[in-house]
This record gives sequence, C-alpha cells and structure tokens, in this order.
Amino acid sequence: KNARWDSEFVADGHEELVNFQLRGQTVPNMSSALISTKAFRGAYTPYLKNFKLTGDWIFIGDVLRYGNVLFSNLALNNFRRHEETARVRVNGAAEKAEFILTIYYLFRKANRPVGEFVRVIAPTLVGVMLGPEKKGNVLKRLFEISWRDTVCCVLLLAASMPLNLEYFGKTLARKANVKKKF
Repeated sequence: KNARWDSEFVADGHEELVNFQLRGQTVPNMSSALISTKAFRGAYTPYLKNFKLTGDWIFIGDVLRYGNVLFSNLALNNFRRHEETARVRVNGAAEKAEFILTIYYLFRKANRPVGEFVRVIAPTLVGVMLGPEKKGNVLKRLFEISWRDTVCCVLLLAASMPLNLEYFGKTLARKANVKKKF
C-alpha cells in the first residue's frame, strides 16, 4: 500500500505533475478537487473537448502548473459509478488513443528531457500492442483528436527511442513473452 495518501501533505505542483500526474491521475474524482479561479481559467482550453475520458487528467496536469497541491485524507465526498459515465460509452480504441495523447501532452507540459518519453509512454504503447483493439482504429482516433499532436508524438517517440534502445528492447521482449503465454 502506498502510504502517501494516508496523511495530509502539501506538494509542489510541478513535482506532482512530473512524479504522479504524468503517469496517472493525482485527482481521480474531479468533485473532490478545489481549484482556484486563476488556475482554472489558466488551465482550461477548448482542446479538452477532444477527450471524453482523459480531459480531466489533462486539465489537472495544467492546473498543477499554477501552484501547490494540498491533500487531505478526510473523506469529504463520495464517488458514484453508473451506466451513464463516459468510461462506459467510450470504446477501447478511443480510450487507447486518448491515453497516448494525454501522456504526450502532459509530458510536454512537464518539460521533461526527450530521452524520458519512451519510458513514460511505453506501458501505454505495450497496452495498445497487446490489446484487442484494431491498431488502425486507434490510429484513426489519434488523428481525429489531433493530427498535429499525433505527428508530434510520433516524432518525439522516434527521437526518444535511440536514447533508450536497451529499455525499448526490454519492452519488446516483455511483449513477446506475454504473446507466448496466450
């Protein structure tokens, strides 16, 4: 169990983006977040409307650039799952495409070195390679969301791979081992 969430803490917003939000949501339930008006206005962009599942993930990533995170471990609200959530209505290819572009977007916002990109995006790409979704459908959805960001993501991945040949090779080997098991 991660003890990080057992007690209250304050964290630097940029460090939170780099160490946590880039790899998953710091705020999994938007109704549990209080956001300053300045941060909200600065982080909101119409680009978010392209994302049915990960718009909140991107939004919080941008909000984190405006200051610190204050976490309380008190249960102050409830999270309800129901049949009308966006997650229920979005297919696997769209989900994978959104995850790829969300990680790309947050990676850029975090101002991380190019060489780190393959390490951050690899688990998602392996999920795409191993998933049942047709790769063409994932690619189609990537271009529907943003052809520009899709091309830039591929270019960033291409620039990062030569700096991580050993890591990328291990990822491909894991993919091959998983396929053998099935």
